[in-house]
Amino acid sequence: MSFKAHAVVEVNSRNRTSGEVENFRTELNQMIKLRSGVRYMARAENIRLPISFFQIDSNFNTFSWDEEGVATHSLSISVPEGSYTISELITQLEIDMEIASAASGDVNTYTITYSAFDNLVNIAFDTTGVDGTDITIQAGTLNAALGYLGDGTETIALAANLDASQSAETRRRTYINILSKSLPITNYFRKIGKQPIIAHIPITGDRWDYEVMRNDNGYMVQLNSDNINELQIQLEDEYGNSIDMRGSNFSFQLVIYRQKNIADKIIEGFARLMGNKKVEKEMKERRGGLK
Repeated sequence: MSFKAHAVVEVNSRNRTSGEVENFRTELNQMIKLRSGVRYMARAENIRLPISFFQIDSNFNTFSWDEEGVATHSLSISVPEGSYTISELITQLEIDMEIASAASGDVNTYTITYSAFDNLVNIAFDTTGVDGTDITIQAGTLNAALGYLGDGTETIALAANLDASQSAETRRRTYINILSKSLPITNYFRKIGKQPIIAHIPITGDRWDYEVMRNDNGYMVQLNSDNINELQIQLEDEYGNSIDMRGSNFSFQLVIYRQKNIADKIIEGFARLMGNKKVEKEMKERRGGLK
């Protein structure tokens, strides 16, 4: 089974008709006609968007530890929900831990770093108070992302530091999905369930770097024979959470393919046999594009 390009639509959130960057509507300059009895497929190609490692929500945002000395203070913080790079996440953790420590009276200072070489988070602490001797990391929902076990065995002495026991899950959000609920989709990406996903993008970069993905060999969704006047585009992570792009725009090409018929194949083969590149090219473009 072979297909040929029927229409290509340049989609850019910057040029949206309404809505926000993460969920918008865009009207097409020309209607795309899908004929009855013809099989059409579509996918998002040449995708360009900024990436975030972490989508922190209330399901995994707590970090707990004991500050031990003359008295033991059991502390816990909840990192604000939002979209973070690994650098932003550990900076936010530093701030929240020092606020909690000051409130307890221990007045510890924390320095948290991340090594891209070995993929480990490191926590160092010191104190300007009089009561701190060491800290012990306890159970928290953010521990797995940072690589700490939180089982009471990870203790950091005063003015010392400790690498995480495990690699940080710096790709906590591992995919971004582009959805289009306005397309007349008849099949779905089986791994995600019945969602109108036109691209399933693996994350390989930092948020303020732009991820560029050709996706010209990616899966395609099948379309009904309905005309298309507008597109409704939405971004979600693999957990179904909306993605905060923080004002950064993204773009892609929506490519709609038409299944080749017997006449297409005969004429293209004849043109190749005769060496008529012009006829071959015209045949390849016949019935293609916006109607």
